[in-house]
Amino acid sequence: FCIKKHNPSDGVNIALHNIDGSTVKQVKINNPGDVYTKALDATTKSVTYDFKASYVRAVNDQTATAGYVKTNTAYTVTYQ
Repeated sequence: FCIKKHNPSDGVNIALHNIDGSTVKQVKINNPGDVYTKALDATTKSVTYDFKASYVRAVNDQTATAGYVKTNTAYTVTYQ
């Protein structure tokens, strides 16, 4: 029986990408000019956005260590 201690990672950041078909674009966090829009589906009156989060090295000359990454994420949705 082995219990692993889960430690936070170090030296990493999270990169968020918007995926629209074959187009992948990095989301600019805290930039109100970085806007993603889609039309509502006429039948379901809904829309789906696809985002992917990746772990990236924070600084090139700093070693990244394995572990969990904790983040708080909030999205602002504006209907027009």
